[in-house]
Amino acid sequence: LTTDESQLSGSVVSSQWSVVKNNGFTLIELLVYTATLSLVLILSVIFVMSVLEATAKSNAKEEVQANASAIIQLFDITVRHSQSVYDPTSDFTGDPGQLSLVSNRDLLPEEQESYVDLYVDDGKFCLKRDFHGVSCVSSSKTELTSLTFREITQAGGVESIQMIFTIRYKSPKQEYYFTETYQVSARVRPY
Repeated sequence: LTTDESQLSGSVVSSQWSVVKNNGFTLIELLVYTATLSLVLILSVIFVMSVLEATAKSNAKEEVQANASAIIQLFDITVRHSQSVYDPTSDFTGDPGQLSLVSNRDLLPEEQESYVDLYVDDGKFCLKRDFHGVSCVSSSKTELTSLTFREITQAGGVESIQMIFTIRYKSPKQEYYFTETYQVSARVRPY
């Protein structure tokens, strides 16, 4: 072999060695790749967990507000369509309280008036009408933790009722609890 040929053959060997080297990963390159991938995965998991937590908290708030809206609407309609407060069974001092009303709405043919009760039963806001049974408006995902009524007599003897209630979202995880207190009043409208 001439020197040119030996240099050429050494160059080819070196070139082949270089090609083989460029087709694979070094240990350091593999470690950098693994660390980068791990970091991206960890950040993705943290992001997904925070999105799920925010969604759960938002759902809890929406559930509480929807139930509170149904309770307020039932209270308002029931009080406005009542003739008077029935004091013997109303409880304005306790928590949970009870409101009993005299009504002339949705009467059976033989009735002149009926009695309506608003109260809490097992954490649910319930309405009981004579001969019509009990209906509860709050869902199983929420519970009323406080319910009080206050009778307000205005000038001319017109009665208004104030209701204050606290409703919370029931969750196995305490960080998803959501509680709100509402205050609403309605006027009895005797016809």
